[in-house]
This record gives sequence, C-alpha cells and structure tokens, in this order.
Amino acid sequence: MPSFSDLRPGQVFDGPSRTITESLLTTMTSLGGYTHPLFTDHTYVESSSPFESPPAPGALVLFILGGLAESSPAFDHHTVALLGFDEVRFLNPATAGTTLRSSFEVLETHPSDRSPGGTVLWSWRAADQQGRMICDAKARMLVRDADEV
Repeated sequence: MPSFSDLRPGQVFDGPSRTITESLLTTMTSLGGYTHPLFTDHTYVESSSPFESPPAPGALVLFILGGLAESSPAFDHHTVALLGFDEVRFLNPATAGTTLRSSFEVLETHPSDRSPGGTVLWSWRAADQQGRMICDAKARMLVRDADEV
C-alpha cells in the first residue's frame, strides 16, 4: 500500500464497485432528509423530469465513492485524513441498478514542511456499468510517509 513517497502524479488505482439498490437509495434519501419529489416520487419523476426513475442525490454518490476509496488499494494506514474537496462534479445520474465503478488518480503531491509525508490531490472517479462518468471529485488528503507508521 502506498505511503506518501510511493505516490506519483499520474498513478491510477482501480477501486471496487458497488451497485445502488432501491433499498439503499430509499434508506439513504430518507436518512439524509431529502424530500424533493425528484428523489421520492416515481410518478413525479416520470411526468416532470428527464429521468426514468428517481436519481440518487449527489451527496449519496459522493458518500458511496468515499467508501469505495477506503476499500481501494490506494488508501490504507498511511492515509491520515480527508482535508477537503477542491471540486466535485456530477456528470450523469445514478439510479437504482447503477453500478458505480471507482478509480483514483494521483494528480499532485506536496511534501509537508513539518513532518514526513504531505498532501495528495486525488481525482476520485465513479463511472457506471456502461462507462459513463457519474462523478469526478478532486479530493485533498493528508498521507504519512513509510517511516511514520
């Protein structure tokens, strides 16, 4: 698993996949407090939106992508913290039945002046089973170096 000094811009790590089920979509939409009929009413969606079924809220897609990141070979005990997102884009909808396939690319590395390791800017990507990009997020993370662990 990569420590800070092992990471280079351009490295890509393929991550796991997860299918959004109707049950997951309903549960997470309810837990998140989403009440807009776009997320809760199939009749509304069919008659008043460009979608065939309720889409997953973007925050849910990003939440799942975060879990896929933790399960990927790119992240392990060297990863200290998610510092924030520089950019998040939702490019296509995800609905029940969408399988999110994840990948993680190192965009930039910045050594720390205070301790071994530094920050890494990642591109977190999720595509569906047809290869359409669903989400592209730029995540900034604090990563330890090997001798810190």
